[in-house]
Amino acid sequence: MVATNAPVKLLIEWAFLVRDYQVSGEPRWADVDGFDIETTSSANPRYDLSQPTLQAMFQAVLTARFKLTFHWEAKDLPVYALVPDQQLHLLPGDCAEQAPADTPCPSIRVSKYAQIIGNNATVTNLAMALTAFAGRTVLDKTGISGGYNFTLDWTKYLQSPPSLAGQAPSNSYDPSSVQPAIASALRSELGLKLQADRGPVEILVIDRLEAPSDN
Repeated sequence: MVATNAPVKLLIEWAFLVRDYQVSGEPRWADVDGFDIETTSSANPRYDLSQPTLQAMFQAVLTARFKLTFHWEAKDLPVYALVPDQQLHLLPGDCAEQAPADTPCPSIRVSKYAQIIGNNATVTNLAMALTAFAGRTVLDKTGISGGYNFTLDWTKYLQSPPSLAGQAPSNSYDPSSVQPAIASALRSELGLKLQADRGPVEILVIDRLEAPSDN
């Protein structure tokens, strides 16, 4: 992993799979000062939200270099509940006895910038992945168990920036269209929807954090 001029709070969010609003107690410099970090492993783990091996490895770096100590607290906050919406479009998944190295099973990962791919993944895994884009924590309240194969792709629902309509590059989009695009894709492609709710959200409370020495 290589990080360039990255605030340590951003590194903590990545390492623990949390969003900005789920980190509390950090000193001011953790949001402002940037750090260059390079770390390697003898293994070659794949980026996979259901098996966050990379993140677990980097947690040790934060502990060693930034003296990070923390604890978790649950707070009742606005969330999105992931619930069924009419007919479901989920294909049951199954893992071969020996899954290909480039497609681990089960797994769930973000591909490109508007796509989530599940391979025998649970709906709870999907809710966790959606949290990165929804602006709130997404809780699985579908009552659906088991693993499924799916691709959630909201690319075609994204809108071009208003000032560039008709002439925007193919990979540009209006950020305000992301959440409506996800909602449309969930309904049409998977038969699910997000509804506003309140629920328990895990907050990472920093007890200790120190800037590392210059080496």
